[in-house]
Amino acid sequence: IGQGVSAMYRSKRLKIGSAKFCAVENQNEFNVFITYADKLVAKLNITDSIKSDAKETISRIQSSGLECSMLTGDSSDQVEAVSAQLNLSNYKKSCTPEQKAKYIQERQMSGKSIMMIGDGINDAPVFAASDVSIAMGSGSDISKFTADIIILKNNLDAVLKLVIASKQTIKTIKNNLYWSLVYNAVILPVAMLGYVAPYVAVIGMSASSIWVVTNSLKLLKIKNS
Repeated sequence: IGQGVSAMYRSKRLKIGSAKFCAVENQNEFNVFITYADKLVAKLNITDSIKSDAKETISRIQSSGLECSMLTGDSSDQVEAVSAQLNLSNYKKSCTPEQKAKYIQERQMSGKSIMMIGDGINDAPVFAASDVSIAMGSGSDISKFTADIIILKNNLDAVLKLVIASKQTIKTIKNNLYWSLVYNAVILPVAMLGYVAPYVAVIGMSASSIWVVTNSLKLLKIKNS
């Protein structure tokens, strides 16, 4: 899985895929090989162009204190070139979907929370292993089906907005829980002991709920930031 495809043509086996799948010597400048009847007939170097906002987005994510890693099935020297352009010091190449999932699970066992971003068919099983999975809108249908979040406009800066929104949401939840706990800890004993009229406690409870909702509504401003 994830290595290549094969078929019978004129009673002989035709293979297209990685060097391992085609049983040929790995050549770093190429990443796709074609063999027919166990003979190498072609070798290709297929690359994807780096998104215009990728470098800036990764830089800003790293500046926020998060670690970025690249996992790819590509085995060519293109991996090193791309990681250098994106200032990624942590990357792994020639990864199968199982190896990607294992890497994520190992990081999770060390106490890390993992957010996976991908767009390929092979990313679907890896999404299941990550804590949060994000698929690009231009990606394969199966990756979008298994992802938690889909970026419709294919702009990577949406990932940064998502990180900011998640941190702000957690902060807001903690604030709401703190003030609700303080209010209930103060007003309930006082109301039970009869120091305030019941309707005062009801009004205070309603005011507390309104404050929590109002505080939460501030999260709507994030989409315009």
